[in-house]
Amino acid sequence: MGDIGTPMTSGTVPAVGTSGTGYATTINAFLTEAKGRLEAKVPFSSLLVGTLDMANNAIQNVSNLLLYPGSGVPSTPTGSIQRYNNDLYWVSASGAVQITSGASLNSAGIGGITGDYGGANPAQFRFVDVDQTYYAYDDFGGAAWAYIQGRGMQITAGLTSLVRVRIQWAGSSSYDITLPASLPASQSLMQMDASGNVTASNTLATNQSVTVAGTGTFKHGDQTICHAPIAMAVPVGAYAAEVTDGASDFAQFNLTTGGGKAYIPLVGLRTGDRLKSVAVAGNATVSPTLEIVEFVSATGLTRSYTTSGSFNGLGGITLTLVTPITMAADGIHRYICVKILSGASEVDVYSIFFTYDRP
Repeated sequence: MGDIGTPMTSGTVPAVGTSGTGYATTINAFLTEAKGRLEAKVPFSSLLVGTLDMANNAIQNVSNLLLYPGSGVPSTPTGSIQRYNNDLYWVSASGAVQITSGASLNSAGIGGITGDYGGANPAQFRFVDVDQTYYAYDDFGGAAWAYIQGRGMQITAGLTSLVRVRIQWAGSSSYDITLPASLPASQSLMQMDASGNVTASNTLATNQSVTVAGTGTFKHGDQTICHAPIAMAVPVGAYAAEVTDGASDFAQFNLTTGGGKAYIPLVGLRTGDRLKSVAVAGNATVSPTLEIVEFVSATGLTRSYTTSGSFNGLGGITLTLVTPITMAADGIHRYICVKILSGASEVDVYSIFFTYDRP
């Protein structure tokens, strides 16, 4: 028995008016074969108005499928594809899903990335698993990158970390920021000009200054100041005055007339600076004693630090403070000085060096 659509095997139907008795047998065989094919392949009930049951068989080689428009958003039967308002719907067990919206896919239902993709625009938003990076292309084939715009960007601390930093902008006008073309040779300050160009330099532009507001200051590590010695009138006790000597380029102190001690102020310290060490270079016939004296008022001193040794030549004596002295704002720093004691009648002082930092 053949399928519907294949040639009949029961012979050729004789033409009308054919003479003889054999045509009745031929027609009978033909009708019998047609009846058998129809009954075996297409049940009569399927030709009536109602459901066409394909008995779980596929419909193949259909050139098109014309869907009749429904009267509303479909809800049944589950597993059907239907048409409503010229849009295509898929009815799932959870409800209807709108597939198209006009002449495009229904992006609102898909919830994906939409925009000017396809056709003459080969844009892509592409993920590469090798480096786990998303790439935005304006033209993937031409290797042309696209801009990315949003409210901000969040960067996590690691592959699975929930710790993040958010980069965002709340300004009222737009501008560009251009990063340096290369890294600086060493650690440098980042600066930006009026055009948004970022540079790495520790030098300010011409006629530019740095203003520190309030109680702020510039902090730095150890620095050394050198200055010429001069005599200092201390709040208490006798002291040696500087001896005028036009033949020398250094200060001379006659300790026999000053109670055996000379005071030299430390010039250049500011409030907040921390004095860490002092060195005195000079000449004396007897190794002198060097002290750092901190006067608190006219009544006396609050701390004193002492060392001794020969300071003949430029090497001098160096006194290093275990605990630095912080220059206070109450005037104490005005009375920080070096006291020199020596058994010699005269001490020559070439220079005073002191090291300090500004924390």
